[in-house]
Amino acid sequence: MFEKDRIYKIEVTSPGGRKLAVAEKDQFSFPRFYIDDMPVTNVIIMKGRRYPELDRDQAVYVITYMKNGDRIRYPAAVRMSLVDQLNVQLRSDFGTLMEERRRYYKVESNIECEVLGYIRDDNYIEFNKPMEGVINNISIGGVFLGCDDVRFSPHDIVNLNFFVEDNPVEIYAEVLRVQRVNGEVDGYGCQFQNVDQNQEEIFGHFVYTIQLQKRIEEQEKEEMREEALLRVKDPETT
Repeated sequence: MFEKDRIYKIEVTSPGGRKLAVAEKDQFSFPRFYIDDMPVTNVIIMKGRRYPELDRDQAVYVITYMKNGDRIRYPAAVRMSLVDQLNVQLRSDFGTLMEERRRYYKVESNIECEVLGYIRDDNYIEFNKPMEGVINNISIGGVFLGCDDVRFSPHDIVNLNFFVEDNPVEIYAEVLRVQRVNGEVDGYGCQFQNVDQNQEEIFGHFVYTIQLQKRIEEQEKEEMREEALLRVKDPETT
């Protein structure tokens, strides 16, 4: 049975990849019912608007977007198609993990953090007082760390403590590269080392939220440009 709380979006596509329907948050459910005394748990009910009319038993794919950043695709078939509801039954035993595009997608941030210490040559060096740092961008896989009070080298493993959307995170991250600007250290590209499922979901939700905000802003700008062009073509339009 699917764990709905681990899924934040569901997408239905044609076999060729054309997007047919999308449902987010509370727009989908996994009902449990019985056919001939056998439990059925692989049907998804999606609620929305302006769904296309699809034929019953039409072959489609269902893509589940997981909070930890994974995307899993399942072959499926349409069971009911209405303008505001789409029911699909998928082959839950044939799910495939899709190539991950979002795991290392970085979003800009300005998250204050503490550097509690670091590991170098298998020795842990703990600071008497945590060093202040800032996370300039973040992905599910790592961060770009700015820290002026200490110098790190590639392969150092830093111990970080910070908050993401009010969620406390303590994690280790390996320094993969030292970025310099005009010869001065600008920051460190770091890869997380001990990410657990809860942390992956925290990072994944944050990245998704920032991406969604950007898409909304871009859409609003595009609509404003289109309105401006219409006014130029037809000055009487208000």
